[in-house]
Amino acid sequence: MSERDFRIVNMSNGQLAEHDQVFRRIGEISYRNLGVLSKSLLFDATKALIVDGLRVIPNSGLTVTVESGSGIQRSGNENFPFFMEEDITITMDAASGVARTDIIECQVQSISDKDDSTFVVVDPDTEVVSVESIERDIKYFLNIRKQTDTNTPTSAISGILTGTVAIATTIDLSERYLIGIIDGEDGSFIEIDCRGATPEATTRAEIIANINAGLGRTAANTGVGNVITLEGNGVGVGSVFFLKSPVSDSDADGLEDIFGLSIGGGYYYEYRGENEWFKIAEINMDVATTVITATEIVNLDEKSSWVSGATDVKLGTKILNFEVLDEDDFASDSDTAVPTQQSVKAFILDYIYPIGTTYIQFPGDSDPSTLFGGTWSNVSSEIAGNFMRFEGGNASAFESGTQNDAYGIHNHYQGLALNVNTSGFTSFGNTSAGGANTRAPQLVAISADYKPYTSDSGSSETRPDNETVRKWRRTAWYMI
Repeated sequence: MSERDFRIVNMSNGQLAEHDQVFRRIGEISYRNLGVLSKSLLFDATKALIVDGLRVIPNSGLTVTVESGSGIQRSGNENFPFFMEEDITITMDAASGVARTDIIECQVQSISDKDDSTFVVVDPDTEVVSVESIERDIKYFLNIRKQTDTNTPTSAISGILTGTVAIATTIDLSERYLIGIIDGEDGSFIEIDCRGATPEATTRAEIIANINAGLGRTAANTGVGNVITLEGNGVGVGSVFFLKSPVSDSDADGLEDIFGLSIGGGYYYEYRGENEWFKIAEINMDVATTVITATEIVNLDEKSSWVSGATDVKLGTKILNFEVLDEDDFASDSDTAVPTQQSVKAFILDYIYPIGTTYIQFPGDSDPSTLFGGTWSNVSSEIAGNFMRFEGGNASAFESGTQNDAYGIHNHYQGLALNVNTSGFTSFGNTSAGGANTRAPQLVAISADYKPYTSDSGSSETRPDNETVRKWRRTAWYMI
């Protein structure tokens, strides 16, 4: 599995605690899964994909307008879709007497848009129940700002906690020594024992070594003033860690002693980095520029002229000023222009059914010009009255012309009727000679009639069962 697969929230049956964090996690995963999908489908290792808009145009004086648009920002392993519905205006800094390059840069950010007063907090020490106001409805939006005298957008930073407890030599961790932490967006909750060899005299170096060993990476370091810093893995919003009260023994919570953070009220601290910014335009300011015109603005579609970062942003097909070609044969073979729907339809037809293609129409079917378009001619007269016969067997050679009809070897069955007629002849009776009776022969008349079993009705040809079809040939290009 990759580091950033699709995720769902997992809960145990009957889980009630931290319900607000569960619902927030559902929203975060849903938004991130959209980013995972966009990464797999849309673009590679660039900083941003601009699908539509975000073009900078002159407004008045030193003010410019950034047009609405949509796209996706990438930071590290994370993707962040955005959609900006309205144009915004930005006023650039006045000319300083020295020519310079300014930029307009963007970053997807999130804010909590609403307050909610239904979060019940139980202090683990005093067991006092209170209601705290929390923020909900996290909104992701595109933040746009200017940067003066630079052509490089702002870099990403890590999530970081800088402690406030100065540990010059040692600290007593004999009673409170545990830190509960979730390292990363998909990290597991772990508890780290920060005690040194002598718990009541634990050194700063021992604390740092224990934290790094527990996390399996270098996360803790010494900061200015002998404090301890804790830094997320990598940079951007994916560089995040969470601090929570230890589960095994909340009385041994050492977060306040080590970092100076309050541990009352069932705390949940989040430290998240910031994504890098991406550039959408450079503005060339002269020594005395007072009015910004289109000449001074170098937009995304001209990014090959940027001082730097031309490959950081990729354009989608909806960016303004792209070329549209209406070529049925795609003759220009452009790798940047887009074809019209009519051109695509015509090209596909001409590719599959080029001129000279033949088509057989069966009864009840539509003719090819109705089905596919283009000009088709009925050329059935070329083989008028002929049956179709597949190659092989007793068929003539392919393209050898029409095979003449023929009668095969066959038999005719005829009948012969015999008629026996005894009328008109004399019959002799019995006679006796020498005491014995004898019978005289009788004369019988026999005639024969020849009757062949044939019929005068029938067809002028010998044929099998068949259906009449039409043969079509395409004779002209597709026309609208």
